[in-house]
Amino acid sequence: MDNLQNAFNLASDLDKQIITLSTGFLAISITFTKEVVKSVPRFSIQIFLYCAWVCYLFAICAGLITMGKLASASLIQNPAVGGPTQGIDSVMPFALLEEGIFLFGVLFTLIYGILVGLDPGKHERSEVNRSEAESRASDLETPTGPTQLPLG
Repeated sequence: MDNLQNAFNLASDLDKQIITLSTGFLAISITFTKEVVKSVPRFSIQIFLYCAWVCYLFAICAGLITMGKLASASLIQNPAVGGPTQGIDSVMPFALLEEGIFLFGVLFTLIYGILVGLDPGKHERSEVNRSEAESRASDLETPTGPTQLPLG
């Protein structure tokens, strides 16, 4: 029974790690998109980021379901043949689904990062944004010259 409890603990730890990593990847990719990628990439590139976000959210949901199944399977104390292993067998599909979805999310994130770095249109879009910002700044500037204050 000690080996069975150890297996449940390892599975639970793996589950928690995947949930934590999925949440971290979501937060970092959102921050990266807002702060580092100043120009908006083409939609054909953005779709990879959106797919990664969906995968991370589904991995978190599958992880929570897996943890619930693990908790209920660990409570089964049926001494019948195959009693405890039936509980473990019911958890496996959800655990494999969670891991697979998480890995797809990582793959989509990597593809997005590579494509953003290689996007030839980003230089054109960033130059257009820079020239628009410069024209706005020049419109806001006040004429520089000596100002005359009334002397009285």
